[in-house]
Amino acid sequence: MPDTDVHQPPSRANRATLFFLALVFFFIGTIFLFIGGGPAVEDWQYRRQAVQAQAVATGKTLRQATANTDTLYEISYRFALADGKPYEQTQRTSVHLWEQVERGSPLVAEYLPGQHESARVVQGRPDRRRTIIFGLSIGAVLILIGLFLFKSGVRPSSVAQGSTPTSTVTAVARAPEPSSFWSVALRSVGMWFGGIFLLVAVPMVVATAFLFYNDWLFARSANATQGMVLTKEIRRSGRQNRTREYRLTYRFTVDGKTLEGRDELSQQGWERLTERAPAEVRYLPQRPSFSRLAGPRPWIQKAVFALVGSVFSVVGATFFIGAVRRARLEWRLRRHGVNAHGTVTELRERDLKINGERLWRLHFEFRDFQGRVHRNTIDMSAEEAQRWKVGDSGRVLYDSSQPIEAVWLGRDA
Repeated sequence: MPDTDVHQPPSRANRATLFFLALVFFFIGTIFLFIGGGPAVEDWQYRRQAVQAQAVATGKTLRQATANTDTLYEISYRFALADGKPYEQTQRTSVHLWEQVERGSPLVAEYLPGQHESARVVQGRPDRRRTIIFGLSIGAVLILIGLFLFKSGVRPSSVAQGSTPTSTVTAVARAPEPSSFWSVALRSVGMWFGGIFLLVAVPMVVATAFLFYNDWLFARSANATQGMVLTKEIRRSGRQNRTREYRLTYRFTVDGKTLEGRDELSQQGWERLTERAPAEVRYLPQRPSFSRLAGPRPWIQKAVFALVGSVFSVVGATFFIGAVRRARLEWRLRRHGVNAHGTVTELRERDLKINGERLWRLHFEFRDFQGRVHRNTIDMSAEEAQRWKVGDSGRVLYDSSQPIEAVWLGRDA
């Protein structure tokens, strides 16, 4: 019997999982492309088409944060349009430009032709290069991963449609040698499933550990000084915007050097502070740029992140390590293992689902070259399990020195 190709096409269940993961990567990647692409297109329009005009400041306003609004620093200015008509605009600006501008200050405005409402102050033009580079690069990487998963899912089958494999193996063929360990590992849905979980969980665990370490470090060695609150904002997320993060920016001076920081406090601490009012700032003596506001801090979110990250890490590591170990075993046995006939002894449905599909466990036994019987198991999808019944025969590869280490290859393609 001729050797079969180790690059076997994925089963229907595996293809469904690969397609699902590809869609997830496409969706998230598209979001990041919009995050980076929107500002990039807008900046390109202003560079190519914007009309500039001399403007003069007519006033400025500070709108303090409330339970429903963030801090707003606004400036008003007047300039003449291309047709000579005066036009006045009020826009949100940075705290730094707001502090520099007084009534009568000269400014430079720019706007898109025919869109007077698009006017903005050139001096307050936002620098969004980091946002653009971050959004486009992360989006491109995620979409490339999605394309790879999609391509793996549509790999054509080498088995003719409608063909039905025989229920027994009449001869034992030499197992094909894979070109590399990864050629076996990349076919494992468990590795992809566990890898996705670890990709999400590990950054969560690392970030949470860093936050707890910072709490300990500031409690142990931070100095205190007087600073000033610049802005207050509420970040809403979760279902019906029930989750809220109370953030503030502030300014302080250490050894004649002015520094700024950003921090998050509990709702009570946030409400107690006011824009342009003094606030106590704590900083590390060795690195004054590492600072935070004094006051009560949120801890529930950190605890939830730590718990979720730990659970995801354990689940992901279990699937990933198990899949990698099996792939390494199969790779080694395909190169140096001994062929044998295996017999299905039991098929049982498991209380475990991947991508909404319940897994099955196939029990098999085989005899080594000394005639001793060994038993082992393999997990498979419901689609694959339907092809087998108790008493069917399939190919097995085992280690001659440790026959208990064996892999079920099933029928030849």
